[in-house]
Amino acid sequence: MTRIKLPSPEVRTVRAGESTSSIEGKQLSTLAKAIKTGEVNYDNAKTILQNISNILEGVNLSMVNVLPLMFNLDQKPYTLDRHFFFEPIFSTQIASNAVICAGRQVGKSMTIAASAVGLAMLIPHMRILTVTPLFEQVRRLSQNYVKPFIHESPIRGLMVNAQCSDSILQRDFINRSILYFSYAFTSVTRCRGISTYAIFYDEIGDFDPEYPPIINQCAASAPRHLRFIRRFGTPKTMDNTMEQYWAISSKAEWCIRCASCGHWNNPSLDADLDAMIGPRVPRWKVSRETPGIVCAGLLAGQKKRCGKPLDTRQGMWVHAHPEKRWENVGYHVPQLVLPQHCEDSASWNKLLGYREGADNTTPAKFYNEICGVSYDGSSRLITLTELKEACKLPTSVNRIQEAAEHVKKQFKTGIYQDVIISVDWGGGGANEVSFTTIAVCCLRYDGKIDIPFGYRSLTPHDHEKEIGTILNIKKMFLATKIVHDGQGSGSARETQLRMLGVPDDVFCRIYYCRIRRGAIAQWVAGDMRTGDRSGYNLDKARGLMWLISFIKQGYVRFFQYDTVEGGKLGLVDDFLSLVEDKHSTNFASDVYTIIRSATSQQPDDFTACCCYGVHYFYTHVLRGKYPEIQYLSYSNIKELKQELIDQIEGTEINV
Repeated sequence: MTRIKLPSPEVRTVRAGESTSSIEGKQLSTLAKAIKTGEVNYDNAKTILQNISNILEGVNLSMVNVLPLMFNLDQKPYTLDRHFFFEPIFSTQIASNAVICAGRQVGKSMTIAASAVGLAMLIPHMRILTVTPLFEQVRRLSQNYVKPFIHESPIRGLMVNAQCSDSILQRDFINRSILYFSYAFTSVTRCRGISTYAIFYDEIGDFDPEYPPIINQCAASAPRHLRFIRRFGTPKTMDNTMEQYWAISSKAEWCIRCASCGHWNNPSLDADLDAMIGPRVPRWKVSRETPGIVCAGLLAGQKKRCGKPLDTRQGMWVHAHPEKRWENVGYHVPQLVLPQHCEDSASWNKLLGYREGADNTTPAKFYNEICGVSYDGSSRLITLTELKEACKLPTSVNRIQEAAEHVKKQFKTGIYQDVIISVDWGGGGANEVSFTTIAVCCLRYDGKIDIPFGYRSLTPHDHEKEIGTILNIKKMFLATKIVHDGQGSGSARETQLRMLGVPDDVFCRIYYCRIRRGAIAQWVAGDMRTGDRSGYNLDKARGLMWLISFIKQGYVRFFQYDTVEGGKLGLVDDFLSLVEDKHSTNFASDVYTIIRSATSQQPDDFTACCCYGVHYFYTHVLRGKYPEIQYLSYSNIKELKQELIDQIEGTEINV
């Protein structure tokens, strides 16, 4: 592997045929060159390949050089000439964790099969487990990809013999290496008990988020230098399992430098992806010499794109976080960088058609299936990017003392006018996704609201412990009120707090109700005869919609984003589980609600806490003085639309 250093950013790449500094690496490179010139054929190479594992041991190089000797594909030697961006997958220097976000039909399954068989052959006693969500998926992978690589190999006699198992779910090798295959869509039981060194996931985004950590234990006792996990798949929404792994990876993109203007084109959705696809109609005949993919760089002193065609073969992997290269590497492979798409006129026109909605292709499908990036669906109320933008406060949920000191300091200086704690009571729930959650809410002098601390109790049935936690948080932050859910177990929990000496006037009860006319929150008086206590009826749907708008406009801010890398999602991510829902009734008009997504494993308790606290301030303290939400003016919308047209259409280019 050769490290190429640029002023910015750092680039690491592996190119086929490059020699290494070691003697063994030079021998292998010489062998690769001899293959290309015809000096070495499959017959006289068998003797060399028998000792190939010894050559590779301890050497930092790629298996790409010997792939043509090991495998056949469609009766031709298997190479990565048209899938060169997958070369790091065949490197002998392997990252502990890897995630490959790819579009459809980019050679993902072929790469999984070839790399698994190659490692099993070259490393004696290697054990690799490949897992997919469905049996049909793992059957196709094992039968249609792995089996041909083994049985059609010119060196099949070095891989397997009659004594080796050759079933769909297990394939053995002469050197005692084993390839296991399994599936885990509704249950993880089938994967338990398998002892493996490496684990390959295909379509990782379709797995239950609770399953991969369990399956990973199959490699818990593997030797450190042989233990690694690779996750392949096509991204979907921003809260999908695939996106969670991508978020903590090195985020490598196949960047291409424009030979004309020198701009480094980054095919990331946040960078140059849309502009690299170019105009709706290509201005030249798409071919190998003039690909459809174009430069997105702005010309110096102008507001026009360069628009020159890019040679995708001259690209290289650029890691956004190079420090994660050997622990959590990530690669993004969209269709537009493949030669068979960007260098073929018919394929490129189809890709452009899908962007315009051909075959009912929605923007979400286009970005997911073709561009290989996560994209939020229309039912999502807020995106992960918008949530992270709202996490501006210097406090952290992991440092309660510092958060309390911050609140006290802001209160003394007059920045905070009032401090409360908002509580949503839990109970475990049938799926164990309902927990008692607390939010510390602070009203600023300018009418904005800060939430510098949050807490989720993981012991919903230990009432005494939770009551003690609430009292301690109230004391630490000098909170004046306890705003809580008056429904369900709220009445019983309030009684426990009152028995410990908390006055009745400290409590403010919130009762969620269905969408209704009038004010969002309406005061209801208590009735001693029926036991009903006073509080606010809060329109849940409108209340959450307004809260989301306040967050987007910067009226509500949170503590630092609290999702831990490799761990469970944090409190702020509860907002990602909210979706819109509308259903018709036989006797009235449609009913609009906001619910927790049925496919989300994330609770929504923290969203309720924030909703209670925010509407308490605006309704009870500020007497209904809600902030005015600013929308884009018509002139701004027109300017944005024209800018987008300029980016897509570009200017007339002479090639």
